[in-house]
This record gives sequence, structure tokens and C-alpha cells, in this order.
Amino acid sequence: MKARLAPILLLALLWALPATATTVFDLTLSEMVEASSYVVHAVVQRTEVKNLGSDEAPRIVTDTTFNVVRVLKGTANGPTFVLSQVGGTWGGETLAIVGAPSFVEGEEVILFLEWRGDRFAVCGMKQGVYRIGPDQVARRDLSGIVMVSRTGSESAVRHDHPRQDSIPLDDLLPAIRKLVRE
Repeated sequence: MKARLAPILLLALLWALPATATTVFDLTLSEMVEASSYVVHAVVQRTEVKNLGSDEAPRIVTDTTFNVVRVLKGTANGPTFVLSQVGGTWGGETLAIVGAPSFVEGEEVILFLEWRGDRFAVCGMKQGVYRIGPDQVARRDLSGIVMVSRTGSESAVRHDHPRQDSIPLDDLLPAIRKLVRE
């Protein structure tokens, strides 16, 4: 009896553990540009966490307001825009989506955004955010995501992908512009 119970207990324990990664397709720069309705160079103006539910059943979202520096693809409707994402901390409750980007006021970013019916979402989760450092190098933090090729085969899972990749901003911007023109 104990021998039969051990696998069930192990499975229950693993099921109860929090997720440590989200699986996404490994997108090239070209695929991100193609999938995105809007590619923008922007600076985070502010973040605001809201509870769209109740205290008993919170629905936590974070609205991030960006100041547009330049539009690389799409059309800007003004000098700022708001990106609303599920997650944040409200009243001691934290909701986090593993692999979803979060933003810090004052940081400079390149965002790849796809239109999802009534709102924008970041293309490819963290893949769609390049953070620009004071050295003018654009870096992506890929922690929390496992990248899989479009073939879908298990052998194509990218376990060896660096958790961060980088490119000089002076190389990234022309590459995006070229892909938008094509």
C-alpha cells in the first residue's frame, strides 16, 4: 500500500509547487517585428497597481504609462500610452505571471506589442522587451521563460539559451527599421 501511495504523493507535491518558467516560442527579431502591431522606444513614466475585483476576490492588474521617444512600427495616438498587464501587489496580495515583464519608473525600453482585440500585450512575454542601459546597450532578461522552436519537437527546447542577451542600441534600431520596411 505504501509503495502505491508514494508516486501519488510525489505527483501531488510537484503539482503544488509554483511554476518557475513559462514556455514560449523562440522568436527571432524578424518574427517579433512581424507579429507586433506597435514597436516603440519609450521611457516608463509611472506604474499603478489596481484591484479590478474585490478584497475577497482580487483581480490585480498593473497599468504602466510610457512616454514615447520614437515609434518604430505603427502609429502613436499621443505622446504617452498605457500598457495594462495582469499582476502586481495589492493589499498584501501578490499575483505574478512567470515570464511576464515588469517595469520600473524611469527605465528606457524598446517594446514589441501585439494587439489582442481590445488591448496591447508584450509580444513573446519578456522576449518583447529590450531594456536600454546607460551604456546604450539594449538587453533582454529572459529569466522565467523556456524557449521552444516553432517545430514543436521536444529536442528543440532551448535549455542553453542565455538568460540575458544584448545588442548595442545603435545596431538594434536600424535592424528594426529595416525589418519594418521589408
